[in-house]
Amino acid sequence: MVIQVEKTLSEEKISSIAQDIADAFFDYVYSEGEIGMKGYITSRKAMYVFMRAVFSAAVKSGCAWQTENGEGYLIMTDSEGNHISFLHTIQEMLAESEALGGFMKMMEYSRISSMDGGTISQEIFKRNARYVFVDLLVVLKQYQHTGHMRQLMEFVYQHAQKYGIMVALETDDLLKAKKYEHLGMILYRVRNCGEGYHVYDFIR
Repeated sequence: MVIQVEKTLSEEKISSIAQDIADAFFDYVYSEGEIGMKGYITSRKAMYVFMRAVFSAAVKSGCAWQTENGEGYLIMTDSEGNHISFLHTIQEMLAESEALGGFMKMMEYSRISSMDGGTISQEIFKRNARYVFVDLLVVLKQYQHTGHMRQLMEFVYQHAQKYGIMVALETDDLLKAKKYEHLGMILYRVRNCGEGYHVYDFIR
């Protein structure tokens, strides 16, 4: 079962979950030749600062979901009115700037991430398509390889089917990409965003 994270979740609980999410991302072992986002967010503390802002914004905007016992978390936005509020988007940007080492570095990371054809989000908006976007999907370290990623993706597919809309997401590692393909996503393109940094864009 996948349930919505309560908007009234305490700041203490948000911080605790965000730390677990940050640890899962920071301790991820990338495929050979891949650097992913860890090539830019280079410390555990910076990863936490970033993930706390992302998770907090999603919770307070009603866009955060979890498996029943908190083994995995999903941030999902769509064209049907479910999105991160403007205020929380600004807070995310400020945290991203801090995590990356300043505003100029954040702008450079944004430029790099959009290389080789633009992001999948930009492609969706260019097409004026209706969509559900997987902004973040993570299974905490102690629960990985136990089926929770599939459970979260099936929830995304059900949501998309309800509205008759496409699913889109992007990821930053070959192994992650293969997992999404195995779970039914279709690789749209691979973007070369610099030495060792590849972005895998998916649709369905």
